Amino acid sequence: MATSKVTADLDSQAFRRGFKAATKGLKFNSEAELIRFAYNVRNKAIVHCPVDTGRLRNSIGILGQGRDEKGFYIKVGTKVEYAAVVEFGSRPHVIRAKKAKVLANKKTGQVFGKEVNHPGTSAQPYMRPALLESALQWKPRITP
Repeated sequence: MATSKVTADLDSQAFRRGFKAATKGLKFNSEAELIRFAYNVRNKAIVHCPVDTGRLRNSIGILGQGRDEKGFYIKVGTKVEYAAVVEFGSRPHVIRAKKAKVLANKKTGQVFGKEVNHPGTSAQPYMRPALLESALQWKPRITP
């Protein structure tokens, strides 16, 4: 009987405490069970994902699986470059023109200058809630 452990490498201390409590004793009796859990997380992440263009939501999936010293693992997530900013938000920061002389919106024709002070963005978590919900609702299948 294969067992696997769920882990998370995320920044929020509160999330880590909640995740640890939610996953305490969470074990998977087979690789198929872990795969079912991973798809459950993916489906919940798609539901929680904020939508602007749909690119982020459409990219959420199973990124890979394999074995390491801890056993079988499966990765759920996205490779969209701005995914972490959506999940965790961003602090205020300066955006500077790199190749162009000024920053501009090509669609509207609005010109902003050589740099702008971005106010930052609020976090819009989608993976963390999906993982917590899945862990709290997990019911392993009992097979004969």
